[in-house]
Amino acid sequence: MSRFSEARHQPVEPEYSARSGRTARTYLEPLGYYVWRGASGRSFTHSVYTLIGCPAPLAASFVLVHRGADGQRRVLSTGRTVGLVASLNLADIRRRGASLGANEVHLHALGDSERDRAVAAFDIAVANDTLGAPANHAASCN
Repeated sequence: MSRFSEARHQPVEPEYSARSGRTARTYLEPLGYYVWRGASGRSFTHSVYTLIGCPAPLAASFVLVHRGADGQRRVLSTGRTVGLVASLNLADIRRRGASLGANEVHLHALGDSERDRAVAAFDIAVANDTLGAPANHAASCN
């Protein structure tokens, strides 16, 4: 067997292994909650997920975050889902997050309407000076 074949068949330990303390059952549960304050002073409570562990949202606003080794969170972009298919919304969030270097997704699913979700995303973007970020628009996955 060639060296390449041996390396290719080495088992890869998934992120939700015993080493990380997470199981497949708890993998999609939030890591916790974080409250973002918008430029208006309003507070928006978000469920925190890893980029890969994020569930498929149907109607939510989100914050794409890079959390450093020191625990500091940096907003990379904000947005909202508008698609009618949750799995396509998730694919868009993951694609955008990966392209920006995000390692966390903060979901705010408490908005009652599309307008509420848009206001939350905009308010947080303005407060964090990310309004011009390339992904600050609605996902249009239908």
